[in-house]
Amino acid sequence: KSEEEMWSEFSHSAKYSITRAIREGYRAVKISKPSISQLEESYALLSVTARKKNFYVSPIREFSTRVESFGDRSYLCEVRDKDGILQSSKFCLGHKNMVLFVAGGSSESARKNKSGYLLMWEAMKFLKSEGYEVFDLEGKDDPRFPFQTRNWEGFSHFKEKFGGVAIEFPVPRIKFLNKIYGTVSRITGVDF
Repeated sequence: KSEEEMWSEFSHSAKYSITRAIREGYRAVKISKPSISQLEESYALLSVTARKKNFYVSPIREFSTRVESFGDRSYLCEVRDKDGILQSSKFCLGHKNMVLFVAGGSSESARKNKSGYLLMWEAMKFLKSEGYEVFDLEGKDDPRFPFQTRNWEGFSHFKEKFGGVAIEFPVPRIKFLNKIYGTVSRITGVDF
């Protein structure tokens, strides 16, 4: 898709948030094969976001290992305010024509000023210029898994504002080798 076609799929509020962030002086920084110091700054923001939003974040050594493995196809996209302070960050990995958005974080002020929308738009444009055609935003809330995705509503809503196609996979069949987990899972209807 062209940039114009991608833009046309965005919700009105996403477009407004992007233009507002530009108007307020936020700027995007796109980095191919980030250095360890760049990863560390982004990781610090991601860790704060993970604690606040109660989600797991892999150790930083996994991020540096991924950069070593993917090389020039590992990306760090950031949004900084007019003073150069990191507001939002997104770590991505590319393979063939697809890019996977692995992890991201944003400051409290970024969640209020909506500069994360600018981050997503600029990341999409940059990665498109790198030759990628498919952007995997990886996961959204799923009513089939209420226990596992109960805290995903906010970022699922954020992702939906960018259009695209949601792909739903079949429910996995899990065989529990531990009888206690299997019994609890059947009784409660919750997969662990």
